[in-house]
Amino acid sequence: MKNQKGLAPLLIVIILAGIFVSGVILYFSLKLVKEVKIEKMEKERVCLEQFLTVTTGGYLGNHSLAIKTDGTLWAWGDNHNGQLGDGTQIDALLPKQIDVDTDWKMVATANDHSLAIKTDGTLWVWGDNHNGQLGDGAQIDALFPKQIDTDNDWEMVATANDHSLAIKTDGTLWAWGDNDHGQLGIDCKPHYYLSGGYKENCDRKFPVRIGADTDWKIVSVGRSSSFAIKTDGTLWAWGYNYFYQLGDRTRIDALFPKQIDTDINWKMVSAGGSHSLAIKTDGTLWAWGQKDSGQLGDGKKNNAVFPRQIDTDTDWKMVSAGGSHSLAIKTDGTLWAWGYNHNGQLGIGCKPHYFLEGVYKGNCDREFPVRVGRNTDWKIITAGSGGSFGIKADGTLWRWGGSYVGTVDYGVEPYPYSPRQICTTKSNQ
Repeated sequence: MKNQKGLAPLLIVIILAGIFVSGVILYFSLKLVKEVKIEKMEKERVCLEQFLTVTTGGYLGNHSLAIKTDGTLWAWGDNHNGQLGDGTQIDALLPKQIDVDTDWKMVATANDHSLAIKTDGTLWVWGDNHNGQLGDGAQIDALFPKQIDTDNDWEMVATANDHSLAIKTDGTLWAWGDNDHGQLGIDCKPHYYLSGGYKENCDRKFPVRIGADTDWKIVSVGRSSSFAIKTDGTLWAWGYNYFYQLGDRTRIDALFPKQIDTDINWKMVSAGGSHSLAIKTDGTLWAWGQKDSGQLGDGKKNNAVFPRQIDTDTDWKMVSAGGSHSLAIKTDGTLWAWGYNHNGQLGIGCKPHYFLEGVYKGNCDREFPVRVGRNTDWKIITAGSGGSFGIKADGTLWRWGGSYVGTVDYGVEPYPYSPRQICTTKSNQ
């Protein structure tokens, strides 16, 4: 009898261990089945549509726009301010066509509003307008694309948060919207009351010209900061600078465009949440600003107060700065990512595991550029606040990371940790 009583606890332990092992086997079996299902779905998915460009919301935005090769405009994601342009304020989980026009050329998205240029050079806006960021002179949200003025010489547009920049075909630079940190570049300084109000309102509800120069070529807009490159290859920045994101070795806001260093070989620039990225004509990659999640890609712990070269490679082709992560494409078509990755926005397949108290069990951030997958046909990328999008050479559209709003994987993977193809319709064979 004593021996039987002594065996009872042992039997309980054996039974519990068996239950645990069975649970583990079941968990991994279901996980394998899910992975096989996803892989099978991706192989079977047939998307006939081809995309020309894609952009996703600004520093805190959660909606996306894309243009197909046929010139049609598509939108999906958050829509509480009408930023999708479909006439409603209802979120869209799948890409939906906006109007029936087939002459859309360029799109730009901010937190809650959108801008676009048509092939005829006209400028169109919609969504949130509480700071005059639509540039139509009103402060009323627009649920449909509406034309700004009657000009037909708009060449390029960029937006983020609540301000916008644009370049015309004559090389002039224009700005409108919020200007609380000088991001419009019109040399207007708001004077704060101690109560937090403004003594002077520097916002602009209509496009206003910045300076008299006629040699502006490229613009990029970040979190209350602005960047531009001139035709002579010089780099200019202005606006919010608390995290050194302007790259002028200070943290003082700039009220008008100021040249960054003396180099004349800047090719492209991308402004993120609080960090900035750029590529020179020699193919080198540069980064500066805030570095709290590895978004600069240099492996260092401190912020960069001026442009800092990332590695020694000279084959960088395209770069995009997100909220706290970065994406880039090399000349060989490979895709690279680094920085914050808690939502899978790097696309490297790493999934953080949460403790119940909200602490991460696994850190998926990367402090150096890491290659995403094996493909060598990436053509266009865009990094948002928590998600990423890319277009391949064959025109197919892909997404990874992000949030439940704008999920387009038909319920299989709401947070894709590696690139998943987007189809505007279910067209599996």
